[in-house]
Amino acid sequence: MRITTILGLATVAHTSGVFQLDSVSYYSPDLVVTTLIFDNGTAGITKTLPITYMPLSDGVASADKLNATITAFLAQDDVFSASFLKTLVLGGPGVLSEDAAQHLESVGCETILTAADAGLMPGPYFLHPSGAVTKAYRLYWDHNFAFVESVTEGLNGTYVPVTALASTDAYGALSIAVPSRLYYPPPTEDKPLSGKRLGVKDIYDLKGVRTSGGNRAYRDLVEPALASAPSLQKLIDMGAVVIGKTKTTQFALGERPTADYVDQLAPFNPRGDGYQHPQGSSAGTGASLASYEWMDIATGSDTGGSVRLPAMANGLFGMRITNASLPLAGILPISSIFDTPGVLARSPKLLQSVHKKWFTSKSYTSYPKRIILPEEFWPTVNQTSMPLFEAFISKLAAFLDANATTINTNASFNAYANTTGGLSSYIGLTYSNITNYDQYRLLAQPFKQQYQAKFGKSPYWNPQTRVRWERGATLPLSSYQSATKRYQTFQSWFRTTLTPTCESTLVLYPMGAGTEDYRDIYPSAPSPIFGAGLPGNQMAVMAALPDYTVPIGERTYFSRVTERNETLPVTIGIVAAAGCDQMLMDLVADLADEGIVPQEVRTGPSMF
Repeated sequence: MRITTILGLATVAHTSGVFQLDSVSYYSPDLVVTTLIFDNGTAGITKTLPITYMPLSDGVASADKLNATITAFLAQDDVFSASFLKTLVLGGPGVLSEDAAQHLESVGCETILTAADAGLMPGPYFLHPSGAVTKAYRLYWDHNFAFVESVTEGLNGTYVPVTALASTDAYGALSIAVPSRLYYPPPTEDKPLSGKRLGVKDIYDLKGVRTSGGNRAYRDLVEPALASAPSLQKLIDMGAVVIGKTKTTQFALGERPTADYVDQLAPFNPRGDGYQHPQGSSAGTGASLASYEWMDIATGSDTGGSVRLPAMANGLFGMRITNASLPLAGILPISSIFDTPGVLARSPKLLQSVHKKWFTSKSYTSYPKRIILPEEFWPTVNQTSMPLFEAFISKLAAFLDANATTINTNASFNAYANTTGGLSSYIGLTYSNITNYDQYRLLAQPFKQQYQAKFGKSPYWNPQTRVRWERGATLPLSSYQSATKRYQTFQSWFRTTLTPTCESTLVLYPMGAGTEDYRDIYPSAPSPIFGAGLPGNQMAVMAALPDYTVPIGERTYFSRVTERNETLPVTIGIVAAAGCDQMLMDLVADLADEGIVPQEVRTGPSMF
């Protein structure tokens, strides 16, 4: 049977639906990628068919070549399956050898159609009775409740929400539609993320989709975004494929799963017994990556720790970037002083490829030759993880040919700032004073006013949101100004004394010791204060520096949930000089090559 192909711009038609192929659920969107017109009309096609499109170059395709191609498809892609081989569409000038046709019959091919070059990447598609061809998306069950929305690509860079469900025991969870990996060419220098599936934290604007910030009232108020946030669009331009919006704590404020989440259910951290705190505001981002092999990267944001805390709890690679490295437009704000976009991944090499193209970093001539261990954070409170930390520090020092020195940062800061109280006392409520004050004015106040004007009532805010915004509303300008000056003093001290250049120093602290933090714990009351004093992970926040959370091992504990031994991630924080983000990325990637850190962590209860 001969068919011809009409090529044109992608169009939208009524082609969406869910299909079951060998007990696997697939989704066909409304976006038509091309239309095939048969010489004899509809050629008897009366229902939607799964097809495989395979372009053939000049010459004769042998059975061996076809077998190698099909084997590669099955190995590379989780969407393609033998069910799509029942109908094969061959494109291009090539022809099949006799043994190739026999081979196709042996693997279940029932119909072979030929076409002019359809302009499609090879892989699985759906052919509709109208001749319309749509991409094939596999539906995966989000059993750990990490997503708020599934999306597929629409016209002109827009995204379309997907409400289809996989045929499984959904138990209230969404299904996430993921496209075939065969649609995308191999990564290049310009598109290093080609085909990488990307989850988007629900504080980033995504064109065509509403941004909710974890708040139902806010979602009711806003319209679908007219453009994607510039920092997100850069990832898309690098080839990333957006598959959905991941959950955030409300307006990116820290919340506890049982006590504070009201407008939505907190994601489930898969590590250990599955009932540990997912951490951070980028909770859905961390939980999804630690749960699902079918996604590759996801955006987070780090104002006070919301890239690094989920990386810690879920055993992932994630770095807070140098402040002002990327635009903040199109991202729900806390404070422009501290807000930074971010990405998490299971692999340091993949994260390295993200950062290499995402924004410009300083060049460097060598890795640092000095390692500082602030004595205020060492040893860890949880002594059982110290052997892991000590082993990593020793290997890192040997790799760098560097000295690891414990210093009293309190004494250093007191001398610099002419004070006596030390860092924790000096910083005090600096972070909370700045963030409470800024977010109330940048987000809470206009949100409430616009909601009242539209609906004639006030919006609901989660407990943690409410206490922080109430504090922000009454905080005097003098407290904000004083906090800003303290932040600037700290930043100046840290940058000049500890990390003056990329080649000078790394500052290490225990990010996470693998300590249990069950999600069903009730605090006494929500607190408007976050990060009071100076926890280790606040050093980079106050100094506006890159800080990489790196998983280095696991700690075994006895779970009160499963009543057996489980493991939790142990992670270390590595702080470098301003603008030295790529140096940190390169260093950790090299450490992975040396076997000092994992090449990649697994999904599920354990990282290894």
